[in-house]
Amino acid sequence: MARKTKRSWLEEGVRALAELGADRLTIDVLTGRMGVTKGSFYHHFASHDAFVEALLTFWEEEGALSIMQYLDRYPTPAEKLTRLLEITTASHYAEEAAFRAWALQNAQVKAVQMRIDAERLIYLKTLCRALIAAPAPADHMAELLYLTYVGGQQIALEPSAVQALYQEIIRLYLEAN
Repeated sequence: MARKTKRSWLEEGVRALAELGADRLTIDVLTGRMGVTKGSFYHHFASHDAFVEALLTFWEEEGALSIMQYLDRYPTPAEKLTRLLEITTASHYAEEAAFRAWALQNAQVKAVQMRIDAERLIYLKTLCRALIAAPAPADHMAELLYLTYVGGQQIALEPSAVQALYQEIIRLYLEAN
């Protein structure tokens, strides 16, 4: 039996949440999925609550902060926005939807989700303001792009359809401004 890392537990937690829902995110389910004993779990986490806290931190870092840091390698706001919109339709749809569903049931998760949404929106508004001089339309464009992202997840819209909506929003705002 291979030794599991803290990261492997957190990655499995994200997968389990997406596949089974928050109610099934238990130590028994996780150890069963990973083929290890509870001792392996407790080697990394003092309790289920500690695991949840680590999972939320992991999600925030992986789902928001690391993407923004990754985008720093692109030189212009337009390139950053283009790549960001590609990334949002390339992965994590089920995981995002599962975290949002969990946030409806759990105040701790809701607080993290709200913080992630705020961080993402600030970043997106910054990119849009670099493309559109007037702050209000730029902010509206950012909000519409983000709402399209979230709404697309919730109704399981095909990524290509979300990408087409993104392009239409950008086209309309750039033409109007």
